[in-house]
Amino acid sequence: MQLQDFCGQMEKQLVAFKESLGKIEARLDSGGTEVKQQILPVVGDIKNLMTELAAQKERLEKECPSDWSGEKSRMEDLIGQIGSHVDQAWTELPGGEVGG
Repeated sequence: MQLQDFCGQMEKQLVAFKESLGKIEARLDSGGTEVKQQILPVVGDIKNLMTELAAQKERLEKECPSDWSGEKSRMEDLIGQIGSHVDQAWTELPGGEVGG
């Protein structure tokens, strides 16, 4: 896989996660205080992981290293972590269903 293709895929994942996060936050706004206290840490984790993924993608695009397998593995791991946190948030929301 080419570096540019991989970074394009990462960008698409980030956009999808941002959309999911927006839906989670909208549902969270309509929930009670107890729900917010339970899910806000998960939302914070999602945002931190997304920031880290975006920074790694940008660095990879700028540096264009010849061997980027380590970065690829790390970014794929971040995608998995973000997906798990998003699923967790949907599951913990009242009436939530995975995927929004």
